[in-house]
Amino acid sequence: MSFDEIADQRGLSSARTHLGELQWDVEADANLRRKFGSDIDFDGIMYLMCRRFLDPALVAYLFDRLPDRPLERALVAWDVARGSLLGKDDAALAQRLATELAPLKALGPPANNAVPRDRIPALIEAIRVSSDTSRVSADFATMPSLAGVLALGANDNAEHIAALNAHAKKLAYAHLPALALAFLQLAWERFAPRSSLELMLDIALDHDMVGGLPQLTGTDDDSVRLAAYLAIRACSYEYDVVTGAQILEKLDELPAIHGSNEPRLVLARAELTILQAERVDDASKAIIESVARSRSRLAVDGWRYAEFVHRVLDVYNPDVSVDSPLGHFTWKYGNNARVWGHADHRKDARAEVLKTLARELRFASHDPEVWRAASILLPDGGDIDVQLGERLMAQLLAAYA
Repeated sequence: MSFDEIADQRGLSSARTHLGELQWDVEADANLRRKFGSDIDFDGIMYLMCRRFLDPALVAYLFDRLPDRPLERALVAWDVARGSLLGKDDAALAQRLATELAPLKALGPPANNAVPRDRIPALIEAIRVSSDTSRVSADFATMPSLAGVLALGANDNAEHIAALNAHAKKLAYAHLPALALAFLQLAWERFAPRSSLELMLDIALDHDMVGGLPQLTGTDDDSVRLAAYLAIRACSYEYDVVTGAQILEKLDELPAIHGSNEPRLVLARAELTILQAERVDDASKAIIESVARSRSRLAVDGWRYAEFVHRVLDVYNPDVSVDSPLGHFTWKYGNNARVWGHADHRKDARAEVLKTLARELRFASHDPEVWRAASILLPDGGDIDVQLGERLMAQLLAAYA
């Protein structure tokens, strides 16, 4: 197979004219090469999905691990339909997505969020109707379920919230944000735990799904800082540095914000500063390094946004090989076109960056982030991103048809 054939297989004919710089003779890393079979368990699927994205073979096994959870399978199907670039060999999976999505179709037409804020009551009712809500203890001892969240009582929720948050984080880092957010949306509706709200914000911002967030109405200092974090990160996500800087300047007049070293604000300020092509101060760098460093190679033991900002800072450090931050982030969290976009500034390392891109296109072509990276790194590649967006929208609409 060639890169042109891979582009055709994924329905991205526009990419064919841009792939000439890439070399085919590249090696997959250990997690891309790792073999798995029908005996792979849920945690094994989650671990491999962090690196391999929504690999169609892994998705099929994941559906089988959720036999009595129709709403959870529906949310997995939504994540795959919206986020995995299925190819000509994935017709059976595409057909299954349409079947599994049935419970979500009943809640309303497709939107940018699987469960927008105004559909959460309907989701709760659908879970009550379709699931056994009496198995909360058994579910939380093995794998939390949406039905289990609804079955939590006022006196026993505290011991389960941490497990629920950990499960949601695992799902999000395995590129299943809709399912992850559903757990946190239910937890917030029932108990309003601060920890679940904070995690919900990170997941929604990472995956452009802020329409599923609750309204932030708190006026205490912590709530003000959290709202500021949301506003600044949302601007950075859209590369709107002008509005982001204006918001930050206005917010900096508030006592809760001015001079605050709260890690979220430090990270959000730093990303905005990088996008403005300005220097991040040493004190902020020290805070970022302290919150981003994790000895574990498991994504769930880290903080994705903190590591993202930390690795981007490394990309701009001429004393650091660009393959190190790019490779470390990709190994742990999978591809992120925004990291690749920053790596494009290292013209001294272009050959190295393109070699890594070739590896990802060859061995993870179902991941849209790889093609978004290609649209940034390859000359005149913007048409790749346009066709990619059209393909993914058509895929989601076909699944809902």
